[in-house]
Amino acid sequence: MKSSSAYQIISILLTFIFVFLVAANFGTYHKSEEANLMKKQLLSELEKKSGELKSTDPGLEVFRSFQSSIELSLTPQNYKLHSLYRIIGCFISLLGIVMLRQKKALGLHLVIAGIFFVVFTGFYVFGFTLIGWIFNILYILFGGLVSLYYYSKREFYA
Repeated sequence: MKSSSAYQIISILLTFIFVFLVAANFGTYHKSEEANLMKKQLLSELEKKSGELKSTDPGLEVFRSFQSSIELSLTPQNYKLHSLYRIIGCFISLLGIVMLRQKKALGLHLVIAGIFFVVFTGFYVFGFTLIGWIFNILYILFGGLVSLYYYSKREFYA
């Protein structure tokens, strides 16, 4: 019975987390102009760090490539599109978590599909650049942990 109780608590907690993610991404969808502020702050920090390097340092070229990828990919249009994709993916995962709470095996497939959709579209919008990895690393780790937990508990809801 302890496994059942822990399973229910974790499932309820994950339901709230996915509801929060849907709501947070809905907010960023409507405030896509924040991308300009993020771009400005990231570029100013990279400029400070690259100013500390000597002109012969090979790391300076890396900073320049980071700056160009940020300038090209972090736009309000991309940020808004990425937020929309995250809303869709997190909603799919939320439906999967609700199904897992009802002990339906299809829920695991929906959770994995939702997380995969968020990560894939994140790399689609921002590319495999620094920005793409910054926006996706949390979802990769979180999705992996959630999928691993439910995969290990599959005999509980099967």
